[in-house]
Amino acid sequence: MIQSRVLCFGVLVLMGLFQSSAYGREAVFLDIAETVQRNSYLYHECFGMAPKEVAETTFLKIWCTDDSLHKEITKIEKQIRFIQMKQGSYVFGFHSLESCVEVPDPRTCIVNVAQALKARAVRTSESTKAVYADKGEPGRAQKLLDEVIGEYRHEFQNTRLDDETYQSENSLIFYPVSERAAYLSLKYEFPNGHQCRIDGVVEFKSDERWILHDTDEANVCFLSASFEPERIVFSDPDDTCRKHCSAKASLDGVEMLKINRREIESSDRLLTSKTYQSKVRTYLHRSK
Repeated sequence: MIQSRVLCFGVLVLMGLFQSSAYGREAVFLDIAETVQRNSYLYHECFGMAPKEVAETTFLKIWCTDDSLHKEITKIEKQIRFIQMKQGSYVFGFHSLESCVEVPDPRTCIVNVAQALKARAVRTSESTKAVYADKGEPGRAQKLLDEVIGEYRHEFQNTRLDDETYQSENSLIFYPVSERAAYLSLKYEFPNGHQCRIDGVVEFKSDERWILHDTDEANVCFLSASFEPERIVFSDPDDTCRKHCSAKASLDGVEMLKINRREIESSDRLLTSKTYQSKVRTYLHRSK
């Protein structure tokens, strides 16, 4: 009995291998909709199944049989590999495509996902280069700082998962500590109680970005700030600053409008705080 079961299993394996090689990309994984719903993302690549099952789902038919699509994706992946990055992993795979499963045009969606990954890699490269850029010109730094020094507060109605609303407030402080550096304190709130909170010194660089001076060399936060005419925009495309955020929060793309700027309510309390003194003292010591 055991020998017959082993024999049957061997036959099934050989049949599976034959199907897989015969159909190539004409393959699917079982019950895609259920898998997406259960796991929230896709775990499996295509594997050997009947061609008729591929045709039942537009997404699977394109993903599993369109060689030109995979050639286009491979071309984008090669471009990403040539982008110089200090850190970060940019892996385009089946797990990235949940949003493309039920759309009318999955092929375009898949290419857009790959292009978005490339754009993120470019932003990360630029952000990383800014960290190691030369220091900016002090006169220019002072001019920009004069336009943003102060305290910013923005109150708004936030939401929970049950659509219940509650009061939230984003806050930001910029205070000069040298001719080309400023102390930064940022708190940014997101739906369902998630938030980011970060304190540190940002330094003006030659590309006119303000880069966080992070002393945690084992887990560096590459946060940058850009001063635009009407707003201050923060960038962290690779989510390197996640240690400062809760689970569903990120500092990448957060902003503060300059119309929310006002004088710091208690500069004495700020200057005597342990956090301020520690961050500024460390920056001044390391920047000598």
